[in-house]
Amino acid sequence: MAIVAMWLQAAADATAQAGTILPGTSSNLLSSQNLLLFFIGLVALAMVTQAIVIIGFASKAGKAMKDLTETMEDFRDRVVPLIEVVMEISETTTTILRETAPKVKVIADNLVETSDLVRESAQRFDGTIADVNVRAQRQVARIDMMVTAALATTVQIAETIQHGIEVPVRKIAAVANQAKTMFDGVRARVRGYRAS
Repeated sequence: MAIVAMWLQAAADATAQAGTILPGTSSNLLSSQNLLLFFIGLVALAMVTQAIVIIGFASKAGKAMKDLTETMEDFRDRVVPLIEVVMEISETTTTILRETAPKVKVIADNLVETSDLVRESAQRFDGTIADVNVRAQRQVARIDMMVTAALATTVQIAETIQHGIEVPVRKIAAVANQAKTMFDGVRARVRGYRAS
């Protein structure tokens, strides 16, 4: 910017020293100088605007850096105690594991032996259950035959009783029917005699 101002000053000095101003050149020179001053003003305004924007960005960046620093410090203040607690838990866990490893090994060996015993007992129990199941099926078959025989006998007895009751009832009904027919016949004759 200073260079442009110096160049304009040099041009104005050279024109003044020459002393000879051509007709019609002074208005062109002034017009060019005005135009040049206008563009210099525009450049200056653009540079000032750019400086303001850069200062604004720098301010915002500084504020963001400050916020980020505060956030990181807060995060550090919260995480460091947690890491310390985790380290204590880890040490305690390691100690417990060292102390209990032999006990766990003994328990695991006992579990293997117990598992073998349980497996053998389960196999024996399975055999016993199979034997009981076969016996129960035989008993159920015997009971089924006995029930079937009892039901067949009951049906035969019911048929015999029904036949024993039904035959005399038919005979009684037939006798009653004949008696009624005879009574009706006698009655008809008695009426016939009375009417005559």
